[in-house]
Amino acid sequence: MRYLLILPIVLISLCANLPIQLPTFPQPQIQQAGVFTIDVGSPDVFINIQAVPPEVKSGRYVQMIFELRNKHSYDLENVVLTVYDHPCFTEGNFTSDEYTIKANRSVSWTWKWKAETDLTKQCLIRFRTKYDGEYFFSQDIAVLPESEYQLRSTQGTLKDVPIQSFSSDSPLSVSLIFSEEQPFLENQKGYYMYINYYNKGEGFFDTINLNITTPSNIGNLNCADYVSIGADVLSLNKKLTFIRNKATPTTCSFDTLSATAMNIKSLSITASYKYVLDNSISITVKA
Repeated sequence: MRYLLILPIVLISLCANLPIQLPTFPQPQIQQAGVFTIDVGSPDVFINIQAVPPEVKSGRYVQMIFELRNKHSYDLENVVLTVYDHPCFTEGNFTSDEYTIKANRSVSWTWKWKAETDLTKQCLIRFRTKYDGEYFFSQDIAVLPESEYQLRSTQGTLKDVPIQSFSSDSPLSVSLIFSEEQPFLENQKGYYMYINYYNKGEGFFDTINLNITTPSNIGNLNCADYVSIGADVLSLNKKLTFIRNKATPTTCSFDTLSATAMNIKSLSITASYKYVLDNSISITVKA
């Protein structure tokens, strides 16, 4: 009986001294994202791109997230993003459908690309963004009756006449230069106006449709390369070619009409355009 009682005690003591091993499980791998915040060179849009993971091995997939944001208070139409050069990636989606991006909103695309390369290298990904935008410009034109013009000229207050201009923010920009300083004298012929065109962005214009609306205090507005499409509307009839971000100016002539009092009206220019932007990012692919 004595030995039978001692044996369980010894076994319990041995069990208490044995090390306890818990089962182990693989830890989840946290994939880091390569983030590319790109100022694409246009006041219209902004692009944010993520590559998950930022480095990918050949034969595996990378998840690409393209986010395109509309900076404006109006819609951008017919937005398309195309990855037209994608070395090291042979499989996946590389072109979006046409989208309309609402004012101050974003649209995003998530694509999976398969990497294939024999050498570890930085792969330059080139992509193109196209969209339709709008532009508006207005310039006050002041015409004074002869009596007021002479009085202000004598008093030195001609420059006190309030003259304003407004231009919306877009890659297209227009400015006007007149042959004489404003205000203009009524019933005069042979004033000249020069229209300058600028490309403020880093892309190029595929098309530009531009119209001028003549104010009611001037007449006989005649602009080279413009045709009349209404009683007071002229439409640009040529393709603008920008060299160093500036196109050849347009020369216009006009006459002032009679004025019984100070007459300030706005000449307006409206335009719609298709803008094209080329950009690139770099992704590391390991053999």
